[in-house]
Amino acid sequence: MKKSFILLLTALLSAAPLMAQYSPCYEAAFAEGKRLYNAGQYAQANKYFNEAKGCPDPNTAAANEWIGKCNKKLEEQEAFEAYEKGLRYYENGELKKALESFMSGASKGNADAQYMLGRMYYSGKGVDRDCKEAVKWYQKAIDQNHADAMAWMSDVYVEKKCGDEVDYDKALSLIRRSIALGSAYGMNNLGYMYRHGYGVAQDYQEAVKWYRKSAEQGDSSGQCNLGYMYLNGYGVTQDYQEAVKWFRKSAEQGDSSGQNSLGYMYQNGYGVEQDYQEAVKWYRKSAEQGNASGQYDLGLMYQYGEGVAQDYQEAVKWYRKSAEQGDASAQSNLGYMYEEGYGVTKNRDEAIKWYRKAAEQGNDTSIIALRRLGEY
Repeated sequence: MKKSFILLLTALLSAAPLMAQYSPCYEAAFAEGKRLYNAGQYAQANKYFNEAKGCPDPNTAAANEWIGKCNKKLEEQEAFEAYEKGLRYYENGELKKALESFMSGASKGNADAQYMLGRMYYSGKGVDRDCKEAVKWYQKAIDQNHADAMAWMSDVYVEKKCGDEVDYDKALSLIRRSIALGSAYGMNNLGYMYRHGYGVAQDYQEAVKWYRKSAEQGDSSGQCNLGYMYLNGYGVTQDYQEAVKWFRKSAEQGDSSGQNSLGYMYQNGYGVEQDYQEAVKWYRKSAEQGNASGQYDLGLMYQYGEGVAQDYQEAVKWYRKSAEQGDASAQSNLGYMYEEGYGVTKNRDEAIKWYRKAAEQGNDTSIIALRRLGEY
């Protein structure tokens, strides 16, 4: 027994050099690498971990592990910088550059970039509309627990823009998950569901409650929708000035629906002094962002010369933009312009074409026009 113990002790002592600390070169480089990593200087840290690998008798496995950590952090930084660059381009209206930057960030795993890429594909803003791509990128962001991606994904199951059957249960599940994570847009969407009774009992007061929560967090959609409830007296006492207040907050954030709604208030003198020029200003801001209602309303102002010099050609231009997006009122008015030859060469066939598109959406004015022309 004693002899065995002596043999074991001898073996351990002979192995001592192997169990000692690594070379001073390695220890110093490795320690500096960890210090720089903890300070967030990942590129410099990477250099030191690689330097440590080149020292005599290095712990290669440990160095490689930290090199991998550095590379991951560097990729995350690159992805975040690409997202931030994309957001600047997006806000400046440079949509092609925004798309490229978001794609770069999204492909490197940045959830914010994935979410914004989904939004661009879903809306067709800066890229051809592609629901399949939108859903793909939304889902990648959702897999990383991105609250706003959940809220925007819910639109897919409510708006029927992707050709899918509506699924209010799926929409509500995503909305509630997003709200639990603090999404103001999710709060807006829950208000929308209560306002229309989609998947829940219709309840205007509950809709107002959630729109207000969203609006008070600064969400432009929530602000616009809260303004709408005040305008119509749904779930609250009708109050035009309160409606104007919320429409303005939304409009000043660049929300095209808020801009169009504020233009409507100025056109009609609801809650503000009637001012056609101010109405045109806000309608134009909305229209230039591609809002179909804003385009239609701007067309009306040109047709009747309210706030601008009467100009039938400009009216036709904006009616056409709106009509091509499927707005039934714009389609009906465009048909009328072709029937009467206002701003365009009179063309009965074109008039019937646009009247028919509007009539298929139940537009009564177009149905009457088609009957008058013997086409209904």
